[in-house]
Amino acid sequence: FSPTTCRRFISVVIAAISYDASNLPRLVQAGAIDALLPLSISTDVGTCRCAAFALQRVALTGEKYSTTPAFVRAIVSLLHFDDASTNHQACLAAKALCTSYDGRRQMVDAGVTAPLLRCGRRFVLAAEAMSTSSIIEEEGACTSSAAPSHGIAPREGVREACAALRNLSTCCMEAQ
Repeated sequence: FSPTTCRRFISVVIAAISYDASNLPRLVQAGAIDALLPLSISTDVGTCRCAAFALQRVALTGEKYSTTPAFVRAIVSLLHFDDASTNHQACLAAKALCTSYDGRRQMVDAGVTAPLLRCGRRFVLAAEAMSTSSIIEEEGACTSSAAPSHGIAPREGVREACAALRNLSTCCMEAQ
């Protein structure tokens, strides 16, 4: 197997196991999440999608582990990746991390604001493209190629990016 294939299989297995929240503490104890962190900078779409899903699951648990600088940098890295599904999972993770003061501070320190804004803008543009292509399709002129990857509706992405930014904004209010 190539290194890319091995990394993808590792991320797929960890993502599948992380689907059941009761498995998350054992995954953390076994070091599986540490193994995912370097995979967040992969150039392989499948690897990044699975890494983003598993990291998002850990972020949702509120485990202290999810506010470590390495974990937060992995989420920010996934927000930079050019894939709607990966960005959606990373937005969900950012939203979850930004519900605690420590998480918000870590996210601000890691520079999450610009990538979250970029993701939100990308999702808005995709939603507008889908809206425009729907009008064109109704008129019978052409078919749309603007469909989001893997069933991620752009409006869901906009909602999650905005929710993450909303949660992050309370950090600024707490500091005053």
